[in-house]
Amino acid sequence: MRLTGRLSRFYRNNRKLILTAIFAFAMGILEAVVVVYLRKMYYPEGFDFPLKTFSLNILSLEVIREAATLIMLWTVALLAAKKWHIKFAYFFFLFGVWDISYYIGLKCFLNWPLSFLTWDLLFLIPLPWISPVIAPILVALTMIIYAVVVIDLEKRGFPVFFRLKEIIIMLAGGILIFISFVWNYTKIIFENSLLTKFLSIAKTDAFQVVIERYKPVNFKWGLYMAGLVLIYISLALFVRNSISKMGR
Repeated sequence: MRLTGRLSRFYRNNRKLILTAIFAFAMGILEAVVVVYLRKMYYPEGFDFPLKTFSLNILSLEVIREAATLIMLWTVALLAAKKWHIKFAYFFFLFGVWDISYYIGLKCFLNWPLSFLTWDLLFLIPLPWISPVIAPILVALTMIIYAVVVIDLEKRGFPVFFRLKEIIIMLAGGILIFISFVWNYTKIIFENSLLTKFLSIAKTDAFQVVIERYKPVNFKWGLYMAGLVLIYISLALFVRNSISKMGR
């Protein structure tokens, strides 16, 4: 009875987080199922680099699917809270749970990735994001931690307010992580003098030839880790600021 009561109380106190987590987890599993179909069609021998080039129609559909996924997560975040900073916190939480459940699904369905250092294609907007699997997983965990802290402080009555300094530090960390993800293919664009054709890069024969030959080896861990550290510094400053304001 005590355990049931505690679980019931925990659910009541964290109802929105639990329900949004269930939604994001289900979305991640659905995403994994879609990717299973794609890999069976385009990588029947198993996904690996070099990437295979898709037709423009399929590539456009993939971009639409990615955009639709983000819209769905953001829509649920809009419904989950009234204040804008809490809406963003729920979006971070949803995104993090969705991303981790996606990899759980792929591991269950395909026994992939073989290790946390296996390279993966993360996004296609505005150009391919690639990294070892551990990198997006750590980002997802960071997003969940950041969101839960913000939501919990708000729930406990602390004055939740992001100063410009904290926002700038967080954005700087996010930009560094983004650069680390797109570094490899950005480098390809510059090395092959394709910058002037960036807006139509998917149609460029030279870029497709490079993609079909390119196998990543090095990841910009320094940039990536610097970005993560900045995000946690931003979180620490935010928590300190909220607690200090409560004490005044």
